[in-house]
Amino acid sequence: MTRHTYLTTRKGSRNLYYKREVPPELRAVAQRRQIWISLGTPDQKVAAHKYAAEHHRVETEFARWRDELNGTVPVESGPKPETVVLTPSLSRRVVAQWKAEVVEREFQARADLWENAQAAPDDLIQGRLLPYEECEFDPVLALLEADKPLEEVFLCVLRLHHIARRNVLKRRHDLGNVDTEVLRLEKYSLALCAADLRKLARQCQLVDLELLGAWIKGLPALTVEPELEPLAASTGSPKPTPTGPLMSALIPRYVAEESKLKEWPLKDEHRWRAMLKEWVEIVGDKPVNAYTETDGAAFRTVQISLPVRRAGPRYRGLNARQCVERADTIAATGGAVQRLSALTIKDKIGCVNRFFRWAKTVERSTVNPVEDVKIERPKKRNRGKARHPWKIDELNAMFQTPVYTGCRSQSRWKEPGDYDMRETAEYWVPLIGLFSGLRLGEIIQLHKADVRQEHGIWFFDVTNESDSPQDNEDAKSVKTAAGHRKVPIHQVLLDLGLLAFVKQRGSNHRLFPDYQRSKSDHSWSKTFSQHFRRFRMTFTQRDKIGFHSLRHNFEDALRAAMVGEDIRDALQGHEGDGGTGRDYGAGYPLDILNTEVQRISYKGLVLPRRPPPNP
Repeated sequence: MTRHTYLTTRKGSRNLYYKREVPPELRAVAQRRQIWISLGTPDQKVAAHKYAAEHHRVETEFARWRDELNGTVPVESGPKPETVVLTPSLSRRVVAQWKAEVVEREFQARADLWENAQAAPDDLIQGRLLPYEECEFDPVLALLEADKPLEEVFLCVLRLHHIARRNVLKRRHDLGNVDTEVLRLEKYSLALCAADLRKLARQCQLVDLELLGAWIKGLPALTVEPELEPLAASTGSPKPTPTGPLMSALIPRYVAEESKLKEWPLKDEHRWRAMLKEWVEIVGDKPVNAYTETDGAAFRTVQISLPVRRAGPRYRGLNARQCVERADTIAATGGAVQRLSALTIKDKIGCVNRFFRWAKTVERSTVNPVEDVKIERPKKRNRGKARHPWKIDELNAMFQTPVYTGCRSQSRWKEPGDYDMRETAEYWVPLIGLFSGLRLGEIIQLHKADVRQEHGIWFFDVTNESDSPQDNEDAKSVKTAAGHRKVPIHQVLLDLGLLAFVKQRGSNHRLFPDYQRSKSDHSWSKTFSQHFRRFRMTFTQRDKIGFHSLRHNFEDALRAAMVGEDIRDALQGHEGDGGTGRDYGAGYPLDILNTEVQRISYKGLVLPRRPPPNP
């Protein structure tokens, strides 16, 4: 940290950032006071490698701003890279990425600006925090004469700042001047000709104008009304203007608190943050106590009409309401449109509902706008299952692939050969899933020490405890409190040589070290799930089956063996509905669980044969 002056952290994010103050003389051109660039990693060594490139880019940007301020144009030198053609798909991809980055920066900036405004309100009032000099309005006068609270003045100044930015940007766009901020397209690794670069930059300008217009519309204007003398016979007091904290400022705090209390994995943090930001995108960013039931109804209406896969080519670069309009147009012309399922919508509304219940603890005047918003799921006869179990012939087809009969090499697992895969995760992980019911992430994170024996019974110890010397890198997790459990190892796995495989791990403390935690969401399942999807397509293309379907097979096998629901839940790591009594005691004894596990079988299943040893 001492060698990298501008390397820092940011509240609400685990990643490291490059932070730089814009020199005062360049702020009029830059239209900003600070530069924040995410380095995309919490690891200091990895961030250090990216630091130099970002530092060089920022210095180059400062030089461009100085040239623009002085009216000079820098002369480019050196060989030019081979240009590429700006296709419609490339244009949509870059514009969508640009829009996502602009929205993300806005959310992060609002939270930081609100903290700075609370710490130094004079900077906000005098325009040092957010310049708004081009607007004919004096919020200082409004604050002094109308006694407006700081929160409302902050919203007003933010709105005026956005108006000033939009006016400047619109003049530049109307005159054909490309914004210098938009010209930073080299970070997208593009080598476009000057005409295509200008065309793409103007498209990004239009995105900025669209977003600024939406934000201005969603922020309240500050109005000053003269104080009225109280009436002799009052007919009721006027409703006070909401002055609570902005929702965008509370989202990082809420996610951080819930993640700490509930031990969320990083992918859950991303998912909850995205759902709450979608609420703000649809109904606007307001003080949390300014939302009403009308906003909740509007959110429900948009969700019902939203198409799936908003990031796809049909809807890339569009906001939620625009996606609905595009989907309606496609449907009206006879095109096929798949809308969000009732379960997905219910999940999003539940997320917003829990946020506003929490928000009441921050601002007591908050009203939960989705408290009475309901989504009815279709009846089971019309709905179908989200996941199906594997058919026996599909499992037999799986165990007849080269992964289980012998392949060319570990990397060429699709081709038949003499290579024995019994020392790989590709061989063992599906077998463990089928005969133990463990979740994919629970299997991939297993350590050697998690394969244990008590009283002659071998079992998987599913826990988040670790004896690894690299606890931060190899930190394990379980989905629920019931996920901490002991699952006896089925005799089939022992007969296939699982214990020999564990012993061969040698000094490596993990069973499957070839599959690391995902860098994007820190989940253990993501990387193997991508492999398994490709593997599955080599022997079946049926929909609604995946690795998680093996848990359905395990559950069906337990039912067929007449295993009680309580024991099934204990083995699968389900919470169940047994009331308070389930929380007492240490659970079922290992010998009882082992007896039930050994009873399961799959009629007609042909297990893999042992291939010849590797040469």
